[in-house]
Amino acid sequence: MSKMRFKTIRSFTLVELMVVVGVIAVLAGLVLGGAGAVRQRAARGQAKVEISAIEAGLARYHQDFGSYPVATSITTNAAVYFPNTTLYYAAGHILFTNLWGASTYATTTGTLRKPYLDIPPKMAGTDRTQNYLIDPWGIPYGYFWNGTNSLYAVAAPDIWSTGGQSGATTAQRNTNKWITSWD
Repeated sequence: MSKMRFKTIRSFTLVELMVVVGVIAVLAGLVLGGAGAVRQRAARGQAKVEISAIEAGLARYHQDFGSYPVATSITTNAAVYFPNTTLYYAAGHILFTNLWGASTYATTTGTLRKPYLDIPPKMAGTDRTQNYLIDPWGIPYGYFWNGTNSLYAVAAPDIWSTGGQSGATTAQRNTNKWITSWD
């Protein structure tokens, strides 16, 4: 009689495999959660840069015309209004028309007058027939200038982004998170 030899094969148990899968899932969750925060921080930085570019365009416009474009559709209490209303679209359209030099993005630049801001396609929103300036979240920029002063009684227009907040109630929006030109 010969002795039979069985070869033992080392392998992972089901419990070990489940632990490894669980660790991978936890690490993936941490990485993906952090990516959202990075995207949000990048969008905030982009909005700050765009607001600075809008301010520079408005300064060039002011040099040529001696005043800023008037937009009083958003009244003296901007925090009362929330984005995606006709007030924001109207203010954004005034900015677009005066800084782009034409009323629509498709119109050849300079049809009405020279452009004061080079507006990339991702910054131009369209609502039916009019264009307006949008922030990185796709919400129209807020803009106010009544011809003599801003909402905060300074000699330059107010420009702001709600930082991606589009809530209709006070509880749904936090004006402390807005990106503004007056900071």
